[in-house]
Amino acid sequence: VLPATFVYKKIRNLKGVFIGLGISVVLQVIVAMIMNVYAILPFYIQVMGMTEDMILGMCQKANPNITDINWSYAFLAVMPLNLIKDAIVIVVTFIIYRGIHKTLRWETPESKEQAI
Repeated sequence: VLPATFVYKKIRNLKGVFIGLGISVVLQVIVAMIMNVYAILPFYIQVMGMTEDMILGMCQKANPNITDINWSYAFLAVMPLNLIKDAIVIVVTFIIYRGIHKTLRWETPESKEQAI
């Protein structure tokens, strides 16, 4: 949300929305991959009492190309899922943006006085 917000604050049009969402998607996918490899999977292994082989077996049922629960898992499972999710978020955002973009360009009383 923050990268999209910062870009839109500087470029307040549809191009700014595209750029902001593009940067946000890239950053979100990278963070999701890192968090899955270094935090989420180790958490599941510890809390759920699962072994790496058990998780790998489940992953391979979904995608036989996954060879480990580190970067193979991140690139072949986490990244595609997050790209699909982000595509849905972008479509919904554009549908909503078209209806509320005028509200997002609100003017403060000071800016109205300066325009006069």
